[in-house]
Amino acid sequence: MAHKINSSGFSQIAVVGALLVLLLVGFGGWYVWHSNHKNDTNKSNSEATGNTNTKGQLNPQSDPTEGGKYLAIQEWGVRIPLPVELQGDNVYYKIRQFQESYGNAEGADIGVKSFTPECRANNAQDLGLTVVRTSKELDASAPYIYKLNIISNDGGYWYHGAFGKDGCAKLLTGEKQQQFDQLYQSIGEIQKY
Repeated sequence: MAHKINSSGFSQIAVVGALLVLLLVGFGGWYVWHSNHKNDTNKSNSEATGNTNTKGQLNPQSDPTEGGKYLAIQEWGVRIPLPVELQGDNVYYKIRQFQESYGNAEGADIGVKSFTPECRANNAQDLGLTVVRTSKELDASAPYIYKLNIISNDGGYWYHGAFGKDGCAKLLTGEKQQQFDQLYQSIGEIQKY
């Protein structure tokens, strides 16, 4: 009598093993795809919302000037919208410390490259426009300030637009005077980034 070998048990184990391998490979593929798709979605969402974080501030990796539409005062983390005629790299600033008792007072002296000929022709050192950041509110009666605009208090600092009496801005005429006035007014729209 011939003895028959039962091979059906071995083939069942092989089928179950092959199914487990296929399931593991399938799960691994899904996991990799899902992880990449989730990162792509997050990236797309941040681009669609203008690169802002949950507090509505710009993320640090984005350009705070938005291609020259703003003057970004990087040391303070604030920016000022620029009039269309002055956008690009035409407007610049220089930080300085005040020797007065305004409480941690700093100034960002604003300069405009296209106004330089008028300033130099009249021996003026600068435009006379300053964004002042203080830990206390400034007094508008300071003797060297011609015009003062209290802009905002962000909880830690006061921001002011100051137009000094000795700057060359008072010598500007026509279109350049209008651009200066627009720039002075835009300081009132200062914002954190």
